[in-house]
Amino acid sequence: MTDRLPDRLVWVDCEMTGLDLGHDELVEIACIVTDGDLRALDDGVEAVIRPSDTALETMPDVVREMHTVSGLLEDIPDGIPLADAEALVLDYVRGHVPDAGRAPLAGSSVYVDRGFLARDMPELDAWL
Repeated sequence: MTDRLPDRLVWVDCEMTGLDLGHDELVEIACIVTDGDLRALDDGVEAVIRPSDTALETMPDVVREMHTVSGLLEDIPDGIPLADAEALVLDYVRGHVPDAGRAPLAGSSVYVDRGFLARDMPELDAWL
C-alpha cells in the first residue's frame, strides 16, 4: 500500500484584531488552492473584512502597529461584511474542491486561523 498525497490543498491565512477567540475578530482572509505538488492553481482570493467598532477600539497596540505597517488598517473601513467574505472564499474553494471534506486546510499557524474559521465562517470550515 502506498501513501497517497491529497490532490488539492486549501491554504488559508487570516489576520485578526488579536488572537483571543473570546473577543477578537477577523479583519482579512486570503486563500489559495494548490495541487498535491504545491503548485498554485490560480492567484487565489482575498478579502478585507470590516470588524465591529469594539474589536477595532480594543485591538492591542502590537497588532495595531502590525496592521498599520502592512497597510491593512487603512483598508479596514472599506472592508466587506464577514458573511460576504465567507461566501467569496467558499465559492472559490468549491470551484476547486467540489466535494466537502476532500481537501485539507493548510497554512502557517493554521490552528489559530481554524479557530476563527470555525467560529466565524462555519460553512467554509465544514467544507475543509
